[in-house]
Amino acid sequence: MRALRRFRNLPPTRRRLAVTSLLTVAAVRIGLAVLPFGRLRAILRRVKSSPSRRPGAVPSAEELAWAVGVASRYVPRATCLVQALALELLLARSGRAAEVRIGVAKQNGHLQAHAWVESEGQRLLEDSEPTRFTSLPSGWRR
Repeated sequence: MRALRRFRNLPPTRRRLAVTSLLTVAAVRIGLAVLPFGRLRAILRRVKSSPSRRPGAVPSAEELAWAVGVASRYVPRATCLVQALALELLLARSGRAAEVRIGVAKQNGHLQAHAWVESEGQRLLEDSEPTRFTSLPSGWRR
C-alpha cells in the first residue's frame, strides 16, 4: 500500500517512466526465461533500432537507471543482467548509445559475475565495488 501511495505522489512524467520501466524489465525477464540468450538479443536489437513513439522530454540516463532499479524490485528474479538489458533498451529508445558490459571476479574461490551498462562515458547499474569485476571483451554477446 505504501508503494502505491509513493507511486501516486510521483510527478506524471516519473509515473510514466516507472510504468514503462516495469513493463520493459518484466518483458526482458520473461524473454530470458523462455528464449535462448542470442535470440533475445536479436529481438532487443530490432526493438532498439525502431524509433521511439513518444514525443516529448527525453529522460536522462540517471532517471532511466533509477526507473529500472525501482521496477526491478517488483519483478521476481530481475537480476543485474535483466536490469542491464532493460536499461540498454530504454537508453537506445531514447536516442542514446549504450552497451551492456559483463564483468567477472573471483572471491573466496568462487567466480562471480555482474552486468552493468555503459553509456556516454557513464557506468550505470554498477556494483558497489566496480573495480573488483574484470570486464569481458565486447564480443561475448554473439
